[in-house]
Amino acid sequence: MREIIHTDYDGKPLNPAAFDEDDCMLDNLNAPVIRSGDEPFKSYYAVEWAYNCFSAIDPSRSFVETLVKAMDERCSAENNWPTSDAIHVLLRDLGILSQKLTRADVVAFWTMFPKGLSAFLSLPYMKLTCFNNPHGDVVRVLNNPFFYRDANAPYGRLVEIAEVNGFRFALDRACFVASPAVLAKELSLLNYGCNEPGRVAESAEELTVTIGEAMSDWGLLDV
Repeated sequence: MREIIHTDYDGKPLNPAAFDEDDCMLDNLNAPVIRSGDEPFKSYYAVEWAYNCFSAIDPSRSFVETLVKAMDERCSAENNWPTSDAIHVLLRDLGILSQKLTRADVVAFWTMFPKGLSAFLSLPYMKLTCFNNPHGDVVRVLNNPFFYRDANAPYGRLVEIAEVNGFRFALDRACFVASPAVLAKELSLLNYGCNEPGRVAESAEELTVTIGEAMSDWGLLDV
């Protein structure tokens, strides 16, 4: 597995051999595959003086349950900085957070990360407000989140599969396509998993039917 080795607070590269399983902040290696993505990696980083952590990440898999679990287990109303730092590093590792953040990057964020996470990162410790605009007028390409980085994006490949919570979602026919049930669960988690977890199961059940119908119409159930 590829390794990304960040520096500690003294600017020295971290030593992966010094980490153990308890140092893992984020791990989505067992989550469902949702999209086409780069190879899995482990990222080693520091969230505070002498507080070194790592994340085990597969970019093709869902992040939602992993992030919701981390926010629930590791944070309080007064202290969200360890998880915020871990998510901040993840955004950089995925190439989303950069000095020249574009609308395509923000749309990718909202396509992969749950509603509510932007507000979480905007708490006083982080002051990370660059993701607050969800760009609700842009169709989110669930299996190809970085679709809009291409200035000549081939819109003819897109198939809209659902509208949830006022946001429209589509699939790129040239990329990996998950089953309707997996996609429905992902859309429900993205929209409700963080702030309204009680709605996830019912929403996923309803979306499985409508997504399946849309995919069937376009012959995507056989992909």
